[in-house]
Amino acid sequence: MKGETGTMKTNGKNRRRHMGFYERLLYMLSNYSAHAIWSAGLLWPTAEHLYQASKFEDIEIQESIRSASSPQRAKEIARAHQHLKRPEWPKVKLEVMRRILVDKALQHPEVREALLGTGNVCLVQDSQDDSFWGWGRDHRGNNYLGRLWMEIRAELRAGKYQLFETA
Repeated sequence: MKGETGTMKTNGKNRRRHMGFYERLLYMLSNYSAHAIWSAGLLWPTAEHLYQASKFEDIEIQESIRSASSPQRAKEIARAHQHLKRPEWPKVKLEVMRRILVDKALQHPEVREALLGTGNVCLVQDSQDDSFWGWGRDHRGNNYLGRLWMEIRAELRAGKYQLFETA
């Protein structure tokens, strides 16, 4: 797909420098992808639903986010209640996201296989509008979502997680 990866020449060969996954070939790595996640005995429609609900201790807010019709709607509901976020949220949000991504990879073999199939390429959440989780408009953002996926990829390769295949 055009614009999907950056390349660099090394020893006369083109090599991938980064691989984007925001609305691209690796869209399954996006929090908006339709990969439901079991967590704490509940099924969450997407990683975005679970992440947004994790910002709150209030069960009613969590449930309204879980039942949102789309990941975007889940985000909007969370935004409307942002004044009620857990006080420690800024300190724990990266670890919360990591756990969600690990669960997604472990619960969905196709996500895990796609992640492992990326080799050692730098994964980039190439959203133009998010310089915290992605690289932002100027491509200089933090890319924390890409970083977490790369860490999880390395941990999967190292055998850190017990995989249970279902028939």
